[in-house]
Amino acid sequence: MELRDRMAPVNFRVGLFTICVLSVALPAVQAQTPTKIAKLEITGNKLYSAQQIVSSSGLAVGQQFSRNALNDAVNRLGDTGAFEFARYNFHSDGGNVVVELVVKEAASFHKCAFENFVWFSDKDLQELLHRSLPLYNGSAPELGNMADAVSAELEKILKAKGIATTVTHTPFGALGNKNWVYVYSAEGIQENVVAVNFDGATTVDPASLQKEAAPLLKRNFAFTEFRLFADASFIPFYRERGYLQVKLGGSIAKPAGAGDCKSGCDVTVTFPVIEGNIYTWKPAAWTGDLIVGADELEKILGMKVGEIANAKKIESGLNQLRKEYSGKGYIEVQPDTAPAFDDTAKTVTYSVKIAQGPQYHMGQFEITGFPPDLISRLQKAWRVKAGDVYDGNYLEEFLRHDLKNAINDGRIRIRKIDTGSKLNKEAATVDVSIRAS
Repeated sequence: MELRDRMAPVNFRVGLFTICVLSVALPAVQAQTPTKIAKLEITGNKLYSAQQIVSSSGLAVGQQFSRNALNDAVNRLGDTGAFEFARYNFHSDGGNVVVELVVKEAASFHKCAFENFVWFSDKDLQELLHRSLPLYNGSAPELGNMADAVSAELEKILKAKGIATTVTHTPFGALGNKNWVYVYSAEGIQENVVAVNFDGATTVDPASLQKEAAPLLKRNFAFTEFRLFADASFIPFYRERGYLQVKLGGSIAKPAGAGDCKSGCDVTVTFPVIEGNIYTWKPAAWTGDLIVGADELEKILGMKVGEIANAKKIESGLNQLRKEYSGKGYIEVQPDTAPAFDDTAKTVTYSVKIAQGPQYHMGQFEITGFPPDLISRLQKAWRVKAGDVYDGNYLEEFLRHDLKNAINDGRIRIRKIDTGSKLNKEAATVDVSIRAS
C-alpha cells in the first residue's frame, strides 16, 4: 500500500493560527518500522531558494518522518512572516517518504538598515545575519517575528565581541510611504564623529565640501540621520555647482583609533561619491502651452547659454515661470522637465513641457475680524474685482503691503491673520478670504 497524505494550507496571521490535517491510516508495517524523509521538495518559492526554506523549516533529509515534525516545520515558516501560507504533501518512496513543502511568499518586505554598528562593514554584518537566519536576505517581512529575530541575533553578534547592549528596531520612512525601512540601533553606545571624508571627491573644492560637512562633527553617529543630512546638504551642494548626476552612497563609519568601542569611541565617517561631469547650460526645448515665445521664456527662466547648470538657479527659474503663468490666471500650471545630458560636450538641455490648465477668474473676496472701517478700506484696496482674471501672486502682495500698512498704525491689535483661497473648478473661479483674530 502506498503512503500518501496532504497538508491543508495554513494562512498565517499575526498571533495564533491553526493547522488542519487530513489524516489517513498508516500501513501496519510502517507504523512499526521508523520511516525516514528520503527527499525534501520545495514549490511555490520565488524570492527564497529551496535551501533557505529547508534550513529555516528545521527539516532534513534522513530524519525520522512524523507529522508533528511537518506541522512544526510549517509553523516555524509561518512564524517568520515571510510566507502567506505553507502546506506539506508527502508520499512513500521505497519504504521512506518524499515531503513537498508548498509555500507562497509574503508580499511586503522592508530593507534593514544598521544605525551605529561601527564594528562591522555592512557586507560582513549581512553575512553574519544570513548565516544564522537562513531567510534573512537584507530585508525582513512586515509581519511575523523575523524583525525581532534580527535584533536578537545582532545582540548575540555584539556579545561575542564583548559588547553587552540592547538592539532595538524601528520602522523609518516618510508618512504614507510603503517603502519604509527597519532601522536597528545598538542602544547606549556613544560614537563621536571626529572626521568626515568623501571617497571619490576629486574635482570639487575640498575646503568648501568640508565646510558643508562641519555640522556632522562632534555628533553621535547615526546612519539614517547622516543619510538625511547628506541628501539635504551634500547633494544640493554638488548640484548647485553643475554636478547634476552626482551619486552619493550611504555613510560608512569606522573607529578612528585602536579602541574596541565597547561603550563608545571616536569614529570617522566616509561618504562614497561619484561626482560625474560639471554640466553647462544649453537653451531649453519648450513645448506645450506657451504664453510667450521660447526666447522670452528663456529670459524668465534666467539661465544663460554656457553658464554652469546650477540646479538651485534652475529651480528658482522654474518657480519664476510658475509665477508668470499664475499671474495670468493659470494657477495650476505644471511645467514638466526632463534633462538630456551630453557627456561628450558636458552640456545639458532641459525639455520643458508646460500644461497651463484652466484660466481662473476672481470670485468672492471676504474680510472678517477687523474693525468695520478697516474692512471697508481693505475691500476698496483689493484691486482684483469679481470676474477679473485672477492673479495668483496678488494675495501675497496685498498682505505684504496694503494689509501691513493698514494695521501698522498702532491702533489695531491683531494676534493672528488667516488667509484662504478656495478654488471652484467647475466655474474656474477663486474665492479669497482674510480673517483676523
